[in-house]
Amino acid sequence: MNYELSPKVRYALYVQSDHWRQLRAEKLQEHGYFCNRRKSDHRLQVHHMIYRERWEDALLSDLEVLCRRCHKSEHGIKSRKKDIKSKIERRRALRKIKKVGKGWWPGMYEGRTRSEALHQ
Repeated sequence: MNYELSPKVRYALYVQSDHWRQLRAEKLQEHGYFCNRRKSDHRLQVHHMIYRERWEDALLSDLEVLCRRCHKSEHGIKSRKKDIKSKIERRRALRKIKKVGKGWWPGMYEGRTRSEALHQ
């Protein structure tokens, strides 16, 4: 049986290699530890502008330094800010539930107080 690794797994192993770590360090140093686009120094990543047939053949000129935000944008990955905002809203709603008491949820009493609804 042939147990060939998927491209994603092979790439994940490559970025853990000494070759990649050395190349990445050189590129970061070459650009002064700043994103090429936003000049940010936060959460820097090294992006392959050109993928060689063999990853070990990558050159410094094939790479660029990007912050995480620019790197995600480069790959067409949308921001999760909306997801984060909805998570925060859910947490706030859960805190309200805990404050009001067991069995409460938004709209449960339809404009009445809890005691009015319970004593009906």
